[in-house]
Amino acid sequence: MRILVIEDDPKIARLLRKGCRDAGHTADIAARGDAGPRRARENAFAVTALDLVLPATDRFEVLRAL
Repeated sequence: MRILVIEDDPKIARLLRKGCRDAGHTADIAARGDAGPRRARENAFAVTALDLVLPATDRFEVLRAL
């Protein structure tokens, strides 16, 4: 399964990617909220994990864009 992770903290993003990989999935990381919808348009994802606190980005705007 391919998973989109929208997370600005590099350490948390790495841990999420590793956890996904260990479970047999692929995780793509978007480090900024505005990058998440762009990535979602470029690739098909089964699941999106969205950080609720993103700097300079309203998470509800990200959700609407997705």
